[in-house]
Amino acid sequence: MIWALVNSWVYSTPVAQVDFTGLAGYTDVRVLIRGMTVSVSGQRAVRVSTDNGSTFLSASTDYLFVGSDGVETASTTLNVHATASAAARSAAVEICGFNLTSLKVAQILNRIDIRAVIIPTTSALNAVRVLNSAGGNLTAGNIYVFAR
Repeated sequence: MIWALVNSWVYSTPVAQVDFTGLAGYTDVRVLIRGMTVSVSGQRAVRVSTDNGSTFLSASTDYLFVGSDGVETASTTLNVHATASAAARSAAVEICGFNLTSLKVAQILNRIDIRAVIIPTTSALNAVRVLNSAGGNLTAGNIYVFAR
């Protein structure tokens, strides 16, 4: 199945986060972040929603990073690069089984170790949010959402 661009965002003014809703019809979603700078040093991050963006999963165990040793580390966000910075960063994350009622697996595609992340909800997902893990505003860059 071919990936299709279903939404995008191009920076024009500082914002705290960017939400993409209406994604219930897609089994796989890929978020591409390009050249994003932020006002506060942090990691670019993604959160997902089961209620089309009314709320986003943000509890301490909503995202489980699987280390190379197989150990799961819990997080409140799906951080898409390894170190905190305010400088421009690019990243890609793919979430498989997005709209299925089963566990989701995300893969951070820009990392050398291609980290796996388990999203343990069995509810269907239908929205994503891009933000900075440390707060502040997004101050430059583009976001593209592809789906299939």
